[in-house]
Amino acid sequence: MKSTLLSLGLLFALAVNASAQTNPELGFPLITNYSYKMYKGHSQVWSVIQDDSNLMFFGTTSGITSYDGVNWSQIKISGINKAGTVRALTKSRNGTIYYGGAGCMGYLDILENGETKAISLTDIIPEANRNFSQIWSIRIVGSYIYFQAREYIFRIEENSDKPDMGLKVWGTETGFAFSHSFGDQYFVSQVDKGLFKLLNEELTLVPDGQTMVDKRIYTMLPLSNESDGSETYLIGTMNNGFYKYDGEKFTQFKTDIDPIVENKFLYRGIILPDGNILVSVIGEGAIKITPEGKFIQSISLSSGLQDPSVYALYLDNSGIVWTGLDNGISKIDLTSPITLFSKQLGLNAGVLTIERSNGTLFVGTPTGAYGFNKSQRQFEFVNNTSISQIFMLKSDEDFLLIPGNDKYGVVNVYNSRLNTLVGKIKTQGQPNYFYKPKNKSDKILYGASTGIGVLKRSENRNEGLPFYQEGFFETGVNTIWSIAEDNLGHFWGGTQTGIVYRIIVSYNSDGGIDFENSKIETFGEKNGLSNSNGVVFGAAGKIYAMSEDGIMSFNDSTSNFEPDDVFGNIKIDFSSTDNFSLIEDAIGRVWIGTNNKITLAIPNGDGEYILEDELFNSYPFDDITVIFPEDDGTVWVGNSDGLVRMEGNAAKKEKMLFSVLLRQAITKTDTLSLNSSGNLELKQSNNSLRFMYAAPFFEQEDRTVYKTYLEGFDPDWTDWGNNSYKEYTNLSTGTYTFRVRAKNLHNVVSDEATFSFTILPPWYATWWAYLIYALLFAGVITAIVKWRSQKLKAENRILEERVNERTAALEKSISDLKSTQAQLIQSEKMASLGELTAGIAHEIQNPLNFVNNFSEVSEELIEEIKESRAKNQEARQWTEADKLEDEILDDIKQNLEKIHHHGKRAEGIVKGMLAHSRTSAGEKEPTDINALADEYLRLSFHGLRARDKSFNADFKTNFDLNLPKVNVVPQDIGRVLLNLINNAFQACGQDLSGFQNLTGLKPLVTVSTSPLEGGRGVQISISDNGPGIPDSIKDKIFQPFFTTKPTGQGTGLGLSLSYDIVKAHGGEIKVETKEGEGTEFTIQLPSL
Repeated sequence: MKSTLLSLGLLFALAVNASAQTNPELGFPLITNYSYKMYKGHSQVWSVIQDDSNLMFFGTTSGITSYDGVNWSQIKISGINKAGTVRALTKSRNGTIYYGGAGCMGYLDILENGETKAISLTDIIPEANRNFSQIWSIRIVGSYIYFQAREYIFRIEENSDKPDMGLKVWGTETGFAFSHSFGDQYFVSQVDKGLFKLLNEELTLVPDGQTMVDKRIYTMLPLSNESDGSETYLIGTMNNGFYKYDGEKFTQFKTDIDPIVENKFLYRGIILPDGNILVSVIGEGAIKITPEGKFIQSISLSSGLQDPSVYALYLDNSGIVWTGLDNGISKIDLTSPITLFSKQLGLNAGVLTIERSNGTLFVGTPTGAYGFNKSQRQFEFVNNTSISQIFMLKSDEDFLLIPGNDKYGVVNVYNSRLNTLVGKIKTQGQPNYFYKPKNKSDKILYGASTGIGVLKRSENRNEGLPFYQEGFFETGVNTIWSIAEDNLGHFWGGTQTGIVYRIIVSYNSDGGIDFENSKIETFGEKNGLSNSNGVVFGAAGKIYAMSEDGIMSFNDSTSNFEPDDVFGNIKIDFSSTDNFSLIEDAIGRVWIGTNNKITLAIPNGDGEYILEDELFNSYPFDDITVIFPEDDGTVWVGNSDGLVRMEGNAAKKEKMLFSVLLRQAITKTDTLSLNSSGNLELKQSNNSLRFMYAAPFFEQEDRTVYKTYLEGFDPDWTDWGNNSYKEYTNLSTGTYTFRVRAKNLHNVVSDEATFSFTILPPWYATWWAYLIYALLFAGVITAIVKWRSQKLKAENRILEERVNERTAALEKSISDLKSTQAQLIQSEKMASLGELTAGIAHEIQNPLNFVNNFSEVSEELIEEIKESRAKNQEARQWTEADKLEDEILDDIKQNLEKIHHHGKRAEGIVKGMLAHSRTSAGEKEPTDINALADEYLRLSFHGLRARDKSFNADFKTNFDLNLPKVNVVPQDIGRVLLNLINNAFQACGQDLSGFQNLTGLKPLVTVSTSPLEGGRGVQISISDNGPGIPDSIKDKIFQPFFTTKPTGQGTGLGLSLSYDIVKAHGGEIKVETKEGEGTEFTIQLPSL
């Protein structure tokens, strides 16, 4: 007990002495403790190593414990004395882990099923040398591995093909202590002889080695000399402090921790990534010093270490320090920019506010105010404050303002330099928040229950008080919990009721505030603060508030709060966020804190910000209450657990790649090989599997998540989750690949681990089973056939008689069927003839109109010519040629009259033919589009077939039977359909020799109907499998007189007329085509 108290006192004295050289406000590092109950192994841990897969191995008193980031496993060691203690672990250059301990030495082998097995090497040691007690250290020099026991040094050659692996043994008269290796040099201490070095296969006393005769060397570290590049060694001894050795001479090395190490057991030491040194002292934890020996930090029970006796120190691939303790394992993150202050440093409650006054850091908590004593490295309670729950502190020169409690309100003025209470200022209501204006250094604003008060610095100190109340802005019944200032110098008051106030301050000629003429404006939900708590923040001259729409900023031009262009993009669940902070630091960076996350917005120089939200992921923030950035880059964060210190200028930590490992694949009966070179085949009885996986990434490994995908079974990857195993049951026959990925707290996604396997069919579904089934089936069929043939012969005679009887009846039925067939054919011909007639009539009508109209016009023109000639006859003498011309004109007129007469006669015939197909005279009526489309499809088909005997196209329909009626002129829409269907038949009947994919394809026209979405109308589609329309003319096909048909075969008016008719109905006509694949016309008509 006395020794412990002495050590604590020495550490305290060291802390005080070192405060001038190191930061006394450093705090405790991030420490994770693993108790032996957690890893279910022995509590004493002697050694630590990490393999090439990043798995961690720990040598304990009962064997080796391994950890993959998820699961702990125990590896039993069989030693000569059966004790199983493992004192030393190391990794060779090819990645093999070697172990040594109580009567045992060997290496670890990873089996195909993922299990790790200890392979003993004691059988290669000669019988005479197997009586060693413990292997205390293992060193690697090139391809040699040195196992150091007290009695012997055993060396093997890793790549040797000899049965004894080239074993060589060195003995000692007095006993070997710990060994050390650097490059190709191997050092070892011999008791009562000094430090030796292996030269030419002989252990040789190093120069000045006798200096170490009576000193036990437990740690030896290489130190580079920056001045000349030479290398020296830092020697740590038991009870004799530190020495330096330059290869020629040992010199004592004085450090700040000599009072500790000269009375305690200095055991292990490592060099940290920052060049500093970490040493362990049994009973005192670990101590961090500089290469010059200056004290930096002590890591012990008070820091959060679960045991003060550190037997092993190991720096893993990510810079984390693992410690093997007398009672468990601890992990220390000394690379993190984060350190902690909690109860061990005198802080007994969560932190609500932070302020620095006169160089001292103060915090407000639910139990009062505390100031950090740098010399004591402790927080101390600030006495004589009249309120326990401190929400806000504010510093001004030597004075710290602390809210007080009184009937009318009070501010405690505390002299932070003299650590005394100066006095109390009466205020109008209890202060909740302090704010110091940017351009009014003589004033401090405070928020109270009915508005914002102004304290002004007193030149005559007003009877000793440095401030007095200058005035008060009455805002109403809403308590002011936050105050901010915009770039115009206006003050803003935030509440917790969704209301925000803006105070446009008016000043007197002497610079004082004119409270009567200052203007107060109110903003709320109508100004964009929907579901807002009303708390305001100021940064970069703008005013921010939080609402259900995210982070809002005030827009002067609209006088509203609107989602901010930059910070509004930060994803925050405000429904579960009780605390929110937004504060600008001295260099313009903006710190944004929610319940459990900090985002840093870094200005990029053009008015925009770069958002960094992963800088401080190494600490699991929870319930962030306040953020306090300082000018030197330090950022303090308060939460319900205490205080967190962050190096705000710390560079963004490089994201380290990591892997996910498939640890085991287990079936009902077996653990599968994970190293199978090919596709593993499993019996049907093993069609249920459990995959276990882990990511050996040890920075808050409990925040690592996984996602899996079984190719051949799962439709897609699973969501990210914490499960480190996946089970599949009753997988069907087939080939599968299991895939797994991991993602760590820095959102880095690992590479993918895979495992392929095949589930074989059951025995009754194999090829040989099917062969047996076929043979049995053939035998049964043969037997049945024989039996049936005999029975059929007997029945055959009976059947012959029945056949004769039925023949007469069949002949009569055939005669009746032939008669019925003839009738059906005749009916179909008549129906076709009727449709053909209607088609022909439609085709003739337009040419007839032209004939009639133009013949009539021509007659009128001839009359005009004759009248003109008669007038000319009066003016001149009439010749024989003139008479001949008159006769010719008379003949032409007679011919035109005959043409007009017969055209009218033909027109009458056509009108009679069309009378059967028209139901109205151009009036819109509810029409069944299915019936109309079917009618004109058949009319077109039969008409074309009648005109062209070689016509061999086919058609099909796809009508929606639930199609609603639409209000159209049936004749007009029928004309459109007829034009489009005729064109479709003609297109697919063209010469297709230039299109290989259409050669031999039967021409087909498809007409389909469907309702438009939402009951807006109907859609008619007419498609063909013809050669399609070239892109070069697709945009011209609806133009009048444009045709692709040969001269004389088309007018070019069909599609143009169809387009006009559809548009007149309020509809739309579209075309989709692709050369070599066909064309589809789509008509959309509105509903009734």
